[in-house]
Amino acid sequence: QGGDGAGSQTGSFAGTDNPAPAVDGIVDFRGGTFDVAGAANATLNDLVELTGATLAGAGTWRVNGAVTWTGGTQSGSGETLVLAGKTLTRSGAGSVSLSERTLRIQGTATVRVTGAGQTTMSDGATIDNLGTFDLQTDADIFDTFEGGVDPAEVFLNKGTLTKSGRDASFPNTSIINAELVNSGTVTATTGRLELQGGDGAGSQTGSFAGTDN
Repeated sequence: QGGDGAGSQTGSFAGTDNPAPAVDGIVDFRGGTFDVAGAANATLNDLVELTGATLAGAGTWRVNGAVTWTGGTQSGSGETLVLAGKTLTRSGAGSVSLSERTLRIQGTATVRVTGAGQTTMSDGATIDNLGTFDLQTDADIFDTFEGGVDPAEVFLNKGTLTKSGRDASFPNTSIINAELVNSGTVTATTGRLELQGGDGAGSQTGSFAGTDN
């Protein structure tokens, strides 16, 4: 919970998946600020959770396993890179913040949204999806209107953005009000995916489709 002060992370973090009845080992970023500086990178492996801390810096946080994000902030001018074949799960009822940072999902990587909490983008944050971004609940992705002071928040979809699930109760809707520029595929297989942010200076070249169930 103490952060890293003036330090910078360059190593790896990993929990341990123990066979039952043993308890799994989990690395929990619960409080404080942890930085990756400049051209450096740090790696998050299986059973790492971000529950309340801030992952920051101009470098790269690499998601190289099954990592869970339930609370806290990802910020700074660097990127969080979900590596090919790996999964970042955005779970829980609480909100999280993506500030300035780029969340980049490589091809065959996945971000799964399984919780009800919203994701708030601010200070020109970008989601750059080349893999799969899967909304499995009625969770929303909101931008923060700053009146033109900061760059717009943008969702760049070059892979698959899908709403594949919904909550049990009305309204069965997920809202994305950041700018969306789609050169891939946007689908809703159940419920409603509302796109409210326009595309700013972008241009659409991808496809959009609902599902007749």
